[in-house]
Amino acid sequence: MHLNDFYKTSLGISFLNIEKKFIYDSIDEVFGFYAIQVGAYSHNFLNSNRIKDKFVVDKFSSDIIAESYSLPLESDSVDLLVAPHILDFSKYPQESLREIIRVLKPGGHLVITLFNYYSLFSIFNVLRSNHYKIINNKNTVSRIKDWLKLLNVRLVSSKLGFYNLPVENNNLINKFIFLEHVCQRWLPFTGSIIMMHGVKTISSINLIKPSWNKKLKKKEKLSTVR
Repeated sequence: MHLNDFYKTSLGISFLNIEKKFIYDSIDEVFGFYAIQVGAYSHNFLNSNRIKDKFVVDKFSSDIIAESYSLPLESDSVDLLVAPHILDFSKYPQESLREIIRVLKPGGHLVITLFNYYSLFSIFNVLRSNHYKIINNKNTVSRIKDWLKLLNVRLVSSKLGFYNLPVENNNLINKFIFLEHVCQRWLPFTGSIIMMHGVKTISSINLIKPSWNKKLKKKEKLSTVR
């Protein structure tokens, strides 16, 4: 099942609403010249932002058809980039994240969403023989934080969402709505969706000063040969 198909299911709609709320809040005050959405071409995650030039990059159908790990964009050229679940469905998740950050300008904003490995959603998906066709199903908050730190992205905010049963039955979801409050309080790391907002930084350069402890001896003048 592709991400766009997942968003059409009742469970996917619940996930989509949570993700859009976080993304809209994160990008509302971001300014610049270019905004890019990578993946999920059937939904507009850039709607709340006021940047004029917006584009969607996806391997299926979009403004720019390309893989997330090979973006046909210049380095340091994008002010805002939103990537819903790219790391879940990419064949090369680290390369995709590195490529996404490459095209961001220093000071550019990145918002990503992904499925949490430590969640009921992950357990149910495994029991159903990977029903949602997730390629990388071991993404965790600590893992992605480490990747972002190594790639010089400062984390602005992060949040987990949807602690309920990950089923397509709305009646069952409503019956177990108490899980949202219980898990958020006692098991906050088990939310099904990880959502992160970061800013690309410039790594500082530490100059290594030479040691001048030893005094330099003056060279003796050579006598002129006559």
